[in-house]
Order: sequence, then C-alpha cells, then structure tokens
Amino acid sequence: MIALAWITMALAGPGEVLDAAWETSRSDVTWRSPVVSEREAVREAMRALAAAPDPCEAVPEARRLLEPVDMVVDLLEGEPRLVVVREGREHRGSGFFVVRCGPARPWVWQAPHAFFEAPTRIIARQLFLESQARATLWNTVHRYRSLPGESPAHEVHPGDVTREYGSLFQAATIGLAAGDPSLGFVQLHGFTREALPWDAVVSFGAAESYAGDLAEALEPVLGRVAAWGRDVDVLGGTTNVQGRALSRAGRRFLHLELASETRRLLVEDPARRAALAAVLEDAW
Repeated sequence: MIALAWITMALAGPGEVLDAAWETSRSDVTWRSPVVSEREAVREAMRALAAAPDPCEAVPEARRLLEPVDMVVDLLEGEPRLVVVREGREHRGSGFFVVRCGPARPWVWQAPHAFFEAPTRIIARQLFLESQARATLWNTVHRYRSLPGESPAHEVHPGDVTREYGSLFQAATIGLAAGDPSLGFVQLHGFTREALPWDAVVSFGAAESYAGDLAEALEPVLGRVAAWGRDVDVLGGTTNVQGRALSRAGRRFLHLELASETRRLLVEDPARRAALAAVLEDAW
C-alpha cells in the first residue's frame, strides 16, 4: 500500500515527489555501516527490478527482500510510474534509489555527493526524468559528516559511497548492472573553477581508457571539456568503487566532473540537458 503522504505528493510533479521523499530519507541521519544481509538484500532487490520485463512487476519481490532489513519500496503511480527504494524507520545514510517502470533508455544517473557537490542531485533528477532513463541513485548523508568531528582532512570517510565497497549505494549499483547488462552508468560530480580552469572533466574511470572523443563531442554543450589522462591528471574517478566494479564486470561507466557554473547552467536550461543526453546517446 502507498502511504497517504505519498498519495498527496503524487498530486505534484514527479520531480517534486522525489525531492520530498529524498528530504524525508535524509533527515536526522546518523551514519551506520550496512551489514552483509542488508547489502545482499539491496543488491538482489535492485537486480530483480532491473531484470524484470517491467520493473513494476518486480515490486512484490523487492518488498519481500527488503522488508527484513528495514528498506521500503514505494510504487508511485502517475507518468512516469516509478519504484522508489528508500530507508524505513531507521535513517542510516543508506541512499535513495529510483527505477522507472515500462520502456526506458538503458542509463542510470548517479549523484553520490548530493550535498558536497550540489546541485548534482537536481541535475541527475532532471536528466533521469527527461531522458527517459531507467534509474537514478542519490546518497542521503554528506560524504564528510558521517562521523563526529569528521572533516575532509581525515583519511577515512565511511559515508563517502564512492570509496566504500560495502555501501548500499554500491550494492544497488551492482544489482542494477547484474539485472540488466545493457545499462550504462553516468556519475555526476562537481568542482570549482578555482581548482581547475575547465568547464568539465570526463573520464571512463579507468587508467587504461581515455574519453578524448567524447570530451570533444561534449564541448558544444558543456564548454571547455578536459579528457582525463590527456588534458588533466586529476578528477578522473580512478579510485571510484562504482567505476572499478562496473569496469571489471564489462559495464559502461562515465565519470563526469562539472564546474560550478556548468552545473548552474544544467540546472537552469532544459535544452542544455537535452543536448547532453543527445551527445551521450550518439557518442557513448
């Protein structure tokens, strides 16, 4: 059954619905590292959703798998129909995962640093909805605030899902990739122009693979785009655990770093977002 609050939210647009659900999932979060049973349940539930002819058909199976680990599966009716996987009673920074029902492009838009690299989540949300993508995944705890007194200077950051093989964000990624091998994963990040004099940096997250052709194809949309390994030697995502796992499995992974002004333009300009999706469909 869908909670009354979700029925009320469904009167809004899908973007507003997802925003409200994410805000609820991230409020009053106290980080707790997931245990093996939670990781396995999330992985298998996401695999079932991705493998089904229509993800909506797999909602009962996903609920069966996730209920014992206090994860909730909501089916949002409307256009599009969406399956939302989120935390239940205990908020522990598990993440927020959305899967589109029915036909979809084989893409997954990821925003793993929604707080630290704002507004990458908004860009991922809009690209997911507008490009008819299969799924979008967002984090629900700040990458540098999962422990008391934590700061970027510390060596270990348990809440940074791009560094933790044991996160539920990672489990959801692996589950989707296992359920539908055609899926490509686009992960959005951000940097400041003071850190690097480019508008974007693109990479495939692997030291032996360079995205020079794609960088050139993206320049009319994003401005000056650097290809990691050719133009710059930073922000390549080579330590990213989603990229490493997907590359080992032979899946597509794209690591896209966006300068602050580039992010602003993508938030404000639907035509620019459409052009970005079109380039990826043609060149990636």
